[in-house]
Amino acid sequence: MKKTALGFLFAGIFLAVLLFITSCSSSSTRSSKSEQLKAGDNETILIETTRRLNDFAAGEGITTTAADMASPMSSSDLNAKQNPNKKIIKNASLDIEAKNVTEAYQKLLEYITAQGGYEFSQNLSNNSDYATINAVVKIPADKLDGALKYAEECGKVINVNTYTNDITSEYTDTELRLENKRKALQKYYDFYAKATTMDELVAIQAQIDQLTADIESYEGLLKMWNSQIDESTITILIKEASDPNKIPEDIEWNSISFSTMGKLIRNGFFAVVNGIVSFIQWAVIIIASASPVIAIGAVIWFAVAKLLKSRKSKKKPAPPPAEKQQ
Repeated sequence: MKKTALGFLFAGIFLAVLLFITSCSSSSTRSSKSEQLKAGDNETILIETTRRLNDFAAGEGITTTAADMASPMSSSDLNAKQNPNKKIIKNASLDIEAKNVTEAYQKLLEYITAQGGYEFSQNLSNNSDYATINAVVKIPADKLDGALKYAEECGKVINVNTYTNDITSEYTDTELRLENKRKALQKYYDFYAKATTMDELVAIQAQIDQLTADIESYEGLLKMWNSQIDESTITILIKEASDPNKIPEDIEWNSISFSTMGKLIRNGFFAVVNGIVSFIQWAVIIIASASPVIAIGAVIWFAVAKLLKSRKSKKKPAPPPAEKQQ
């Protein structure tokens, strides 16, 4: 009986010690985990916060993961929601030749304005009475073909180029990414309302700020694409028909009449004779005007020449005496 009582006593003491050790270990583990969260970086806090929020969401029947909130939809979702409408950017360039470039451009611009378009830029250049206009206009995309056809009524159309760019794939992908970002943002707003610690609030706010920036970027890109899809750009060059640098397409042989030829010969003969007479007249005028200088120069030249001649005669040796005849 005593042995049985002692056995129960030892067993109770052993269980008490075991429970004490387990309790201390669990408390130490919780304390260590709390210190790790406080000392960890934002990435560690975010992972822990996401895990806890996912546990909370699972308890309320909400299925969400970090991949759902940060990544685009799967390929099956993309195919299921593919936009059947094409997204085409269509622009054109137009070269026109006209007798009056200003009137031709004004006529074309009036048509474009009547179709809901407008002038974006315009430059008029005059070079030796030869004019050119470089302009850029915007017009609704569905009115582009009509404007290019109407240009034939404003002058001679030399060249027309149409450029198209199909951005359907990029546009649809951006729309789906934007939708995904908006859904993720709403989930993080829900998580933010249910956060219980400062670490969770900071981590969730960082994700909200990043998602907001991504959404604004996607919205701006779609807005730019919509503008380019709705409005076509036409680059216009109008040249004057009398272009001095233009190479003629057909070279014609033009001969002159014999009467014209005789007039040209007579005019040429008179021109040559007039030139000779004019040369002689101007020569006489120049000589008469410069006669005083010429006279002085002649006197000086004559005096110098005479002086040199006298010196030369003085220096000439006397001839040797003749030999006596024996």
